Amino acid sequence: MDSEVGYQELGIDVEGKDLGLMTHHGGSNLAHTRYSLRQNITESKDQFGTFYEPRFDEDADYILIEELQSDVIQNMSDNPSKVIGEATAEYRKEFKYAMEDIAFKPEFDMPGTLFEDFEDFVFNKYLPIRTNRKLSDSEADKAIQKIFEDADLLPVTNPFGDILSVKPKANLFAIKQYFEAMAKKKLNVYDFSGKDNILGLVMDEANDVIGKARMTTGKKDTPIPKLTDSVRVLLQSVIADAKSKGIDEIVLPPIEKLAAKRFPSDSKEYKASIAKGSGFHNTYVVAFEKALKQLKGELGSQVKVGKKDLRYRVDIDKFEKVQGTSINIKDLKLDPKKAKLRLNKGGLVQRPNA
Repeated sequence: MDSEVGYQELGIDVEGKDLGLMTHHGGSNLAHTRYSLRQNITESKDQFGTFYEPRFDEDADYILIEELQSDVIQNMSDNPSKVIGEATAEYRKEFKYAMEDIAFKPEFDMPGTLFEDFEDFVFNKYLPIRTNRKLSDSEADKAIQKIFEDADLLPVTNPFGDILSVKPKANLFAIKQYFEAMAKKKLNVYDFSGKDNILGLVMDEANDVIGKARMTTGKKDTPIPKLTDSVRVLLQSVIADAKSKGIDEIVLPPIEKLAAKRFPSDSKEYKASIAKGSGFHNTYVVAFEKALKQLKGELGSQVKVGKKDLRYRVDIDKFEKVQGTSINIKDLKLDPKKAKLRLNKGGLVQRPNA
């Protein structure tokens, strides 16, 4: 119920290097956080009861953390190759069903090596290019165009035979373009019933494999290999940002309130998210407490950890009071313009140059 007077999203990225990760915040993003800037409600009482006085300034009293997230760690695996292999094997099954659907069409009564050639393109050429994190977009485009060129499938035409001026690119549409080009060249087939739906399914399933491959990360591929590490770095970043804004308190709400923002409180998803062992619980309880303990151990009395009362509205005229974890940094000797919080392995938490 405390007034929101600001909002911030902050990401932790590897500077000057693209890790090729597929995250919501870019190819080099290791973790991100969202938080709002809040004002304490001014509570007063008179003969009619308790009421809350409005404030007319925009000064924030504390930061309320709303998310601590690492797509990288969430998708980390001890054996990325196995994860990708399993996704590819599942895709092969769906691909086979799709090709069988096409094979029953009268236009494909004598397909020759069409289906074998298409399978070779998708699994041995297209997917290796799309899942290669080291290739830039332009390099991937050139690699796809080279495959079309080597198969003598250029120029690409539309279903009416018109030559398209745009060359194939390393996107999902290249799958459809390749099949259409082969069907025209080998069988003189320009169209068939259900083409868009069937090839659309092939493209969608390929996208699932690409997403799995680009998001799955091995522990050796990232400088932040553990959940506690990501939470710690995010907390250090929030602290640095709070200092730059002149805010002395950072608050994490109870896990129940964080989960209630994502799932209905009476749902199975909500109950599962707050249960011990869940990813949500591991982040906002286990990893948070470990990271906070590490920071407290290093900074000592400069950081004070306590509780803060938070009011949440449960009805039009009713609210409940819960306690969040408060981190008070008023005594922390840190000038974000001159000094930076240092990480365990020598990296620095700092604001990017605008």
